[in-house]
Amino acid sequence: MKRIILITLLFAGRLAAQNPDVRDHFQTAFDLYEQGKFQESIIEYTNYINTHPKGDTAYYNRALGKYRMTDYKDAIADYNTAIEKGRKSYDVYYGRALCNFYLKKYNEAIVDFDKAISLNPQYGKSYVYKGASLYNLEKYKEALPVANKGCELAATYEWAFYYRSKIKFHLDDLAGAFDDADKAVKLKPNSDIYFQRGYVALEQKKYEFSIQDYDSVIAHSHKDADAYYNRGLAKYDLGLSEKAKIDFDKSLEVDPSKSDAYHNRGLCKYYLGSYKDAVTDFNAVIDLNPKFYKAYTFRGAALYFLKQYDDALADLNKSISMKKDYETSYYYRAMIKYMLVNDTGAINDCNKALAIKKHYDTYVQRALSKYQLKDYAGALADNTEAITMNPKYSKAYYERGMCYFAQQNDGKAIEDFTKAIEIKPTYADAFYYRGLSNNYLGKKTEACADLKKAIDNGHEKASNKFTELCK
Repeated sequence: MKRIILITLLFAGRLAAQNPDVRDHFQTAFDLYEQGKFQESIIEYTNYINTHPKGDTAYYNRALGKYRMTDYKDAIADYNTAIEKGRKSYDVYYGRALCNFYLKKYNEAIVDFDKAISLNPQYGKSYVYKGASLYNLEKYKEALPVANKGCELAATYEWAFYYRSKIKFHLDDLAGAFDDADKAVKLKPNSDIYFQRGYVALEQKKYEFSIQDYDSVIAHSHKDADAYYNRGLAKYDLGLSEKAKIDFDKSLEVDPSKSDAYHNRGLCKYYLGSYKDAVTDFNAVIDLNPKFYKAYTFRGAALYFLKQYDDALADLNKSISMKKDYETSYYYRAMIKYMLVNDTGAINDCNKALAIKKHYDTYVQRALSKYQLKDYAGALADNTEAITMNPKYSKAYYERGMCYFAQQNDGKAIEDFTKAIEIKPTYADAFYYRGLSNNYLGKKTEACADLKKAIDNGHEKASNKFTELCK
């Protein structure tokens, strides 16, 4: 739009030169605008309008200044007057459309963008912001061809690609959205554009790339709660819970009402084993958003690890009553029921979780209850399924080894305990039960070596068993 403004103001300068009566106000207004002194420029145009109210140019020029001052409503009033007084060129409709765009009056903006396009079909920015208006009205499919035309005609305008990136993102074209955001960054780096590219990269699981973009955003704005939050998400997904927690801390310093930040900080604390602190954050989420079912799920999970089983069960029941197809809630409720010696209930919850989404953790959890009910074949099958899904899951090998151990199949048990130890060299329980299996097979040397390893890794019963068998 800057080129349009300059053409108009240069015209105003020529007018002033031809008419000494308006020279002072027009020339001064022109100079002030060029210097970025928009408020002073507006005053000079007002002085002129007070004595020369009939022309359209002063109203149009004053509208430009008001637009730059983000005084969109007053700018629209001047654009209206300019049109009433005979200005019918595309720039006045485009200018009024932009004001309505920033006032979020997108339907009104589209009417003016269409008028501007009819008067000047080659002016690309009209298409850019019409497409952006359609995007904000969530008319993504309708917006895309308009945005394409904007990118074609305004191929060096960064915002054309920025808005098309946002449209493509909502049409699930992540690759196209990233490419457009990347083009926009290369045309003219800007915090909003870095934010968009970082957001798309986050959805593409390009976490390191996303972090770099949010670094750029934060370098220019230390008060962007969303940038800290999204950078925290990327770090969280990289398994950097401690670093992610720091970003969520900063996000909440800027915006203490951000319930998602409390939730994700709570998750970081949960996975770091700080269960009491996690409960505090999940409490904050529930206070801000009582209908956020995941906060009940993970508060219940944290309470489970704090051995507050009744309260944990109440939270999981609440979560499931709110969201019946969230498998994680059933999984954690199964864990709680297992600890409350309700193995049938635990198995039922695992069944429900697996019907929604199959996960190796859920198979192992179901296997634990089947084992307690002496359904060793069923438990063995579940642990085998978990191993098929995740061959590096040490717990599944250990639990399957326990099934073989219970069936007195010590050779198979030793194979699984050994595999568990290969994956997790400090697995005290696996050393302990491999030691017992070796002992049952008459391998006293191996048994004692395993029991010693179990002792070294903190197994509570191993010391007595070692004294019994190896002294």
